[in-house]
Amino acid sequence: MALHMYIVGFTSFVLSAALAAQTVPTVEFTELLLDPVGPNAGAQVVEMRNTGVTSADLTGWQLVTPAGTFALPPVILPWSGIVLLRLGQSGVSNQLDIFLPTVPALGSAGTLALFRSAATSSANELVDFVAWGGGQATMTLALLAGQWPHAANQVTVPIVEGHTMAHFEGMTYGSRSEAEAWFADGTPTLGTPNDGGGLFAGTYGCPQLTFGPQIGSGEANNRPWLGESWRLDTSYMPVLPTTMWVAFGLQTLGTLPLDGLGITGCFWDTSLDVVVPVLVSTYPQSFFVSLPNQPSFVGSPLYVQAAVAAPGANPAGLLITRTMFAYPGLR
Repeated sequence: MALHMYIVGFTSFVLSAALAAQTVPTVEFTELLLDPVGPNAGAQVVEMRNTGVTSADLTGWQLVTPAGTFALPPVILPWSGIVLLRLGQSGVSNQLDIFLPTVPALGSAGTLALFRSAATSSANELVDFVAWGGGQATMTLALLAGQWPHAANQVTVPIVEGHTMAHFEGMTYGSRSEAEAWFADGTPTLGTPNDGGGLFAGTYGCPQLTFGPQIGSGEANNRPWLGESWRLDTSYMPVLPTTMWVAFGLQTLGTLPLDGLGITGCFWDTSLDVVVPVLVSTYPQSFFVSLPNQPSFVGSPLYVQAAVAAPGANPAGLLITRTMFAYPGLR
């Protein structure tokens, strides 16, 4: 009985700790308008999003800028909610807009830090941080908290008036708290989810191969943007020169086995909406495709996969690349 009570008590303790950890509110800076024009002329805006699993009560939270520390009003930010901090403006705060009339304008070099309490010297209370243009305020604490990689890591400030610094949000590669997680956005989305592009590796076309032919890119800045030319890189081609037929599809076919076609041990995922032949003659080699300038495609998955000529590899003489999941963005 004593052992049973101990196990039950220990299990309850572990579950309670896990639930407590899951319910810690997570709020992130997601877009910054430093040089406003049009409807926002003269008014800087900072967008924040609740990326946690529970609502966030911002009562007592502190915004720290190079000019000082400023308390946030008692606003409840719901799960996945987006709120705009309107710097230097007066008004009645709510779940969509928080007015901070005493916050001075942010400069072309600066930082923002968000704390969940008035303990703004505690790394444990730091919720999010971003630095741009060489800003260093609160940097030491951000490094200690693991909220920023190093002092020289800085978001690039847009040079065009009215453009914003935007976070890739769900399309982030690696850490969400670094300059590489941000991009210059010429199509601001203040108050709505950001429209950054993303590219992720999907299922293997020929999983039995240690190094199968690949299409992709290891560079964080090589993302699919609508209305622009998109560079794709080839690697591990079975022979050179060779030809590959690259398919771009708006749907996945669900990992179809190709053994019946003589492409033994390989699978196909991508609908054949557009097929482009590409001659690969060197290693490494890149090729370019133009993405249509259709904003309705923002955030919709685009599947990319290729069949590569590989004489002798199997009865069909073809190998299949892994599938890429691309999410076109607009900037």
